[in-house]
Amino acid sequence: MKCADWVGLGVVATILAGLVLFRRGYVEPREWAKLCAAAAPPLSCLPRAEMLWLQRWYLWGIGALLLWLGVFLHGQPIVAVAAVALWAVEVTN
Repeated sequence: MKCADWVGLGVVATILAGLVLFRRGYVEPREWAKLCAAAAPPLSCLPRAEMLWLQRWYLWGIGALLLWLGVFLHGQPIVAVAAVALWAVEVTN
């Protein structure tokens, strides 16, 4: 494997680890669901709401599909790394 491949794998692994930690810390605990359902939720509920909104409207999958189409048509490595990262986020989410 080339050095750029290892860098791409590192980027994907970092993004995936960040999402897993975010889900375990802010999405899955019932305490955060109660806090975010309050009349005046804390600002930390905004990323959680956005992530769940993207999941609700299937935008994770649509974004990954569009990126894969870009990889198929243009074949640029940076687009391929973004497509793999978004696909991993979609599957994990």
